[in-house]
Amino acid sequence: RVIVAQVARSSEPEVALFSVCALYAPSGDNRPRNQFFQQTLLLPFFQQPHQDFFVLGDFNYHHHLRGTTLPEWREWLNNHSLDIITRGSTLPLPTFHRNDSHTTIDYIFASPSMAAETGLPQNSYIHHNWTDHALLSCAIHLDSLTSGPGVWRMNSSLLEVIISETRGLKSKNRWR
Repeated sequence: RVIVAQVARSSEPEVALFSVCALYAPSGDNRPRNQFFQQTLLLPFFQQPHQDFFVLGDFNYHHHLRGTTLPEWREWLNNHSLDIITRGSTLPLPTFHRNDSHTTIDYIFASPSMAAETGLPQNSYIHHNWTDHALLSCAIHLDSLTSGPGVWRMNSSLLEVIISETRGLKSKNRWR
C-alpha cells in the first residue's frame, strides 16, 4: 500500500510545501516485496520527486543491510534521501519487536533539504498489547510558516476555561 500526499498552506493550496509518501510493504517472502518496490518506483513521486519530501512507513526489510531488498529501491533511497531517525547513529535501533525478534524495518527518510529542517528524531516504544512496532517521529521546522490566514490560531480565552475545568475535576476526584 502506498499513499502519496502534498502538504500545503490552506491559503495557497496550489503550492506544495513538501510531499509525503507513506508505505506499507508486504512482509514475508522477498518476491512480493521486491515487486512492490519495483512498482512503487514507477510512481510519479519517485520518477519526478518534489525537492522537499518524506518517504516513511513499514518497509518490512532492514535497509542498512545489503541484499535485503530490491537494489534499485535501496539505490533510489540512498541517492535521494537520508534516514532521519538513524542519522548520526552507528546502528539503527530496532523498530519491530515480536517475541525474541527485534529488527529495524520502519523508517522515516527525507530529502536532504527536508532532513535539514527536522529535529528531535524519536524511536518510542509502544506496549506490545497495542502494536509490535515502535512509533517513529520527528519535529519539522518550517520557519516560513507564520501566523495569519490559513494557519490555525488558538483563542487564549478557551485555554483559561479548560484550565479552570481541569482544576475543578482534580479537586472533585480527590474526594472520591
